[in-house]
Amino acid sequence: MSAAAMSAAPAVSVLTPVYNGERHLPECIDSVVAQTWTDWEYLIIDNHSEDQSAAIAERYAARDRRIRLVRCNEFVNVHRNFSRSANLMHPGSDYCKFLSADDRLHPQCLEKMVSVAQRHPTVGVVSSYRLDDGRVSQTEVVPYPEDCLPGARVLRTALLSGQYVTGSPSQLLYRADLIRQTDPFFDETVWHSDTDAAFRTLLSCDLGFVHEALTFTRRHPGALTSRSMRVNTYLPNDIRLLIRFGHQVLTRREYHAATRLMVARYGWFLLRQRLRPARLHDAEFHGYHRAELARMLSELHGERASTVLLKTLRPLTRKLSFPGLTSGWVAG
Repeated sequence: MSAAAMSAAPAVSVLTPVYNGERHLPECIDSVVAQTWTDWEYLIIDNHSEDQSAAIAERYAARDRRIRLVRCNEFVNVHRNFSRSANLMHPGSDYCKFLSADDRLHPQCLEKMVSVAQRHPTVGVVSSYRLDDGRVSQTEVVPYPEDCLPGARVLRTALLSGQYVTGSPSQLLYRADLIRQTDPFFDETVWHSDTDAAFRTLLSCDLGFVHEALTFTRRHPGALTSRSMRVNTYLPNDIRLLIRFGHQVLTRREYHAATRLMVARYGWFLLRQRLRPARLHDAEFHGYHRAELARMLSELHGERASTVLLKTLRPLTRKLSFPGLTSGWVAG
């Protein structure tokens, strides 16, 4: 891209980190090209793919100067690839839209999300309903027709009821300056680092919301959502989010009550898994939950009651001695 083209800041930077995504990448790119909002740049960041992902992106870039392929010689896990992508967006763009390579956008996605952000200067994150493999989700949290909620209220709802509006990385539009404040933007020690990043951002801003399904998330056997369901990353992730953000948006009583409830649910889940023959030799499962419990305990910073509760779960994660996972997003 020429220096002149780079000097003209786009309103929105759309970022697609991709690793071996040739099967769905054309559909993903087509959904960006079809946007009714046309003031965007589109960066496709190839994570040293071994398939035709880079070649596909290159063909699109040759036809549309707003599209740029970035080839990376170093393979990194998906957390780092998303954070690396954030560092490559135009320094003058107003908004940032992550889009996973197997997802797609509704044609009016950027237009309607940017419109909400522009109407409400306090909004730093914009969400919407989404099609989760054909099922509409994220419909419970924001009452119609509200399109702006305090970030602290959104976090309280999520931590106390488990009702999230974040969904997937492809679902959110961020104010770009909020992303630039944190490097790396995604914490790779958190399996659902996209949710963690959204929660951290909402501590300092409001949430905008569009009451329409504007993004499509695809589920397939190799997808991260499928892996999350197989291992059940959701229970420990909820506890870690509570530890990280609960003190800032909940009362002391609410925090301790929520902690007791979540740890009890987690313990009951782990206990039930000990009775399943299929789990006996599941190295991924045991490694993940041992590592997550250790991270929870390290993040409590001396909270005695919560520490005692979590330590009671240790025997339930020690049945087999398998190497743990260092990351939930293993490629992207």
